Amino acid sequence: MHFLKTEAAFTLIEVMIGMVILTIVSLGLMSLTVSIIRGHTFSQRLTAATTLAQDQLEQVKRLGYTNATTAVGMEDYGSIVDFPGFKRVTTVESDTPTTNVRTVTVTVSWSADTQAVASKTIVAQ
Repeated sequence: MHFLKTEAAFTLIEVMIGMVILTIVSLGLMSLTVSIIRGHTFSQRLTAATTLAQDQLEQVKRLGYTNATTAVGMEDYGSIVDFPGFKRVTTVESDTPTTNVRTVTVTVSWSADTQAVASKTIVAQ
C-alpha cells in the first residue's frame, strides 16, 4: 500500500476568508481615498475664494478712500475670468467704525452659495 504525501496548501475555506478580509480592507481604503479627494477639492476652492477676496481688497486699497465706493458691486457666477464657479460681492460702509473711515467687505461664494469666504479691510482718509 502506497500512501500519498500530504503537501502544505490552502484550503478553499482559508482562501475565501482571505478574500473577504482583502475585500473589507479594499473598501476601507476606497472610502478613505474618496474622503481625501473631497477634502482636497474643498481646500482648492477655499484657497481660490480667499485669493479672489484678497485680490479685490487690494484693488480697493489701490483706489483709496475717495474712490473706494466705485468697487461696490456683485460679480455673478461666470463673470470672473478663470473662476466661473465663484461669485464675488463687494460692499463699502462709510464712517464705520468712525468718521472718515470706510469698511470694505468682500464675500466670495461657490457651490451655489452654500460655501463662502468673507474678508474685510478698513480704508481711511
